[in-house]
Amino acid sequence: MRTLLLILGFLILDSAHTDPCEDHTVLNDTWRSPNCKWRECVSSVKCDDGLHTGWYRFKSSGGWKIPEIPLAEGHCSTGSPGWLQGSHPTLEQGEGSGTVCFTGIGNPCSWKHEIKIKNCGSYFVYELKPTKYCNAVYCTDPGTAPTLGADDKSQAESTDPASPIPTESPTPDSGSQTISVEISSVMELDDDTAKKVAVRKVQQMFQDQCPKQLIDWDQVEVQCWDVDEPDP
Repeated sequence: MRTLLLILGFLILDSAHTDPCEDHTVLNDTWRSPNCKWRECVSSVKCDDGLHTGWYRFKSSGGWKIPEIPLAEGHCSTGSPGWLQGSHPTLEQGEGSGTVCFTGIGNPCSWKHEIKIKNCGSYFVYELKPTKYCNAVYCTDPGTAPTLGADDKSQAESTDPASPIPTESPTPDSGSQTISVEISSVMELDDDTAKKVAVRKVQQMFQDQCPKQLIDWDQVEVQCWDVDEPDP
């Protein structure tokens, strides 16, 4: 019987050293602007209750920053628009914290979220959390969007304002390391099947033992060798 030996090399991303200015998700929703009132820009109310906790950058003609002034109900294509109570950190300050207030009935700060904000020079990134309720979103200030060329507009704005598709920035190479894992199998598998099985097993192992560790599975490299077992 022959044993298939697989060597897997892949990148483990050190989240503690990941720069959110480089590693974030872009939100290109023009309907987040206060100029978009509920049912005027979109057919249904917008919500951020399904937003995953993480770092985000706003980038559309609807605005690149969260507004720093109270907003009235029904704006930003939702019932409870979210605005920043206070100011953004300066470039010298770098990363700071902030309070996002959500307007309720007769109250400009009916409820709030504490978030992190980082000044990246020409733009800001925010560590956002899902909102408590469906009819609430993080708004953007249209006056903070720079003038874009035709090519930039096509990339920054969603083709369907009612159904925007967030895009992720490329994963940086910094803060990563390569490790190798050996897996042996007595089953006679072809190389492609063996690689899929090996990657799936390692994925499950890391999810169970290292739930907070990030793996760049797109850069997994698998090499296979047949190893003769000694005669009994």
